[in-house]
Amino acid sequence: MGLPKGQKKIDCLGPSRSFVILLWLDLISHQPLPNPAIERSAFANINSQLQPKFGYPTLGTDRASCPSNMLYELNLLEKTYRLAEVTVPGPLSTQAKQQILLRRTLFSNYNLTDRVPVTSGFYSLFLFHEAMMRRTAAANGNAEDLPLCRFQGVSLVLSDIDGIEWEYKADGYRHITGGQKPVFLEDGAALAAITSMSFDPLHIAYFHSSDRSRIEATGGSDCSISSPVFGEQNVSFDVNATTPSIVIVAQAYYHNWKAHINGKPSQLFRANYAFQGIQVPAGFSRVNLTYRERGFYLGAMISAVTLFGCALIWATSSRMKI
Repeated sequence: MGLPKGQKKIDCLGPSRSFVILLWLDLISHQPLPNPAIERSAFANINSQLQPKFGYPTLGTDRASCPSNMLYELNLLEKTYRLAEVTVPGPLSTQAKQQILLRRTLFSNYNLTDRVPVTSGFYSLFLFHEAMMRRTAAANGNAEDLPLCRFQGVSLVLSDIDGIEWEYKADGYRHITGGQKPVFLEDGAALAAITSMSFDPLHIAYFHSSDRSRIEATGGSDCSISSPVFGEQNVSFDVNATTPSIVIVAQAYYHNWKAHINGKPSQLFRANYAFQGIQVPAGFSRVNLTYRERGFYLGAMISAVTLFGCALIWATSSRMKI
C-alpha cells in the first residue's frame, strides 16, 4: 500500500543498525585487548636447533607425552619466560621467544601448530574415559613407565629435570595390534588393569562385560597388520588372520568413529577402557575407520537455513512501504 501524499518513508532498520554498531564499538573499546600481539615469526617453522634431538613424532607412528595438569602448566609458563632470552637466539621480543619455547614443549594446544600427535589430545575436547585413564595413570606414579605408555606408542617424554627438554623412548608399540585374547570386565576393573604395571596390551584386550555375546574371537590367532594409513578423520589398514581375531587401535574411542570391514559396516567396540577395538573375520580384511561429526553438519545446515531466512526477511522488509 502506498504512502498518503506528503508523508515520507520511515527507515525502521536505521536504529537497529546503529545499536549493533554501538554495541560492537563498546565491546572492543571498553578495555584493552587481553592478549598482546606477538611477531608472526614466532609461529613459523621452529629452528631445527630448537627441535628435539630425535625430531617430533608423526601421525600414526608415535606420540609425545607431557603433563597436562594446571600446576605443571603454570610452572612451565614461568620457566619459559625466564629462559626465553638465553635459549632462543635473535631479535624477537621476550613474549615471542617464550611462545617458541612453549611450542617446543607442545604446551596446551601448540601440538596442533606443528601437527605433533600427543597422548593428551586436544583442549577443550575432553572424552570421559580417556580423561579418567590419564588421571588414574598419573595418580599411580610415573605414568611414562607404565605399559600403557608403550601401548600408546610414546616416543618422546618431557624431562623431569628441567621440564623443557625431551627424552627419547624406543619401546613404544605400533598403534594397531591384533590377535589379543579378549577379557570382559566392568569399567572400574578395566581401568585398574590398563593403568597397572601388569598390563600386557600385545596379548590381552579388555572389553566391557556387555560385549561378551558379540565377540566370538578367543585370542591366540596369527594376526598380521599391514599398510596402515592415518589421517585426521580416517584410519585404514589391512588384516590377515587365521581365525576371527581382535584388532586394537590405540586411538581414543568416540561414538562418531565408524568402522567398515571390506566395505561393510562393522561394530566398533570400546576396548582397553578408552580405546578402539574391532573384530575381523578369518582371512584377509580391509578395515576403514572414519570420523563423521553428524551434529556439525546438521548445525551447519540449520545455520545456513537461518542465515538465508534472515537475509530474505531483511530484503523483504527493506522494500516495505509504510
